[in-house]
Amino acid sequence: MDHYKGSPPTGSSYKAGDIYRNESVRAILYYGAGGQEPVVEMYDSGIVATSLALDSVVNGNHSSGRNSIPGYKELMAHANAKDAPSTDAYFSKNSLNSSVSGNRQVSEFKQIQEISLKFLFLKMSSFIL
Repeated sequence: MDHYKGSPPTGSSYKAGDIYRNESVRAILYYGAGGQEPVVEMYDSGIVATSLALDSVVNGNHSSGRNSIPGYKELMAHANAKDAPSTDAYFSKNSLNSSVSGNRQVSEFKQIQEISLKFLFLKMSSFIL
């Protein structure tokens, strides 16, 4: 993402940042090369377009010639629209009741609707039957 920065030396400390909370960055990663719904190929020009679009958003670098890279304009349009699907999931109830009746577990049921995630990981209690 930082084209003008050199690579850090081996063993450098790393501090996680908030870069992935940037909605424009999320859109480029979602629609860019290797993303969930790519508009560019995972080949040279698609990777370059994705990298340059990230550099434009993160560093404000809009060097001339970028618009001629196939896919760059499309990725920047997604970045400006901030249209990557949400990764948030909300439940109407945070805790469900469960009991045993005879030899069956009986639990409340809640459905997740309108979620665009391909994977959803739920932390389950260790005492579930």
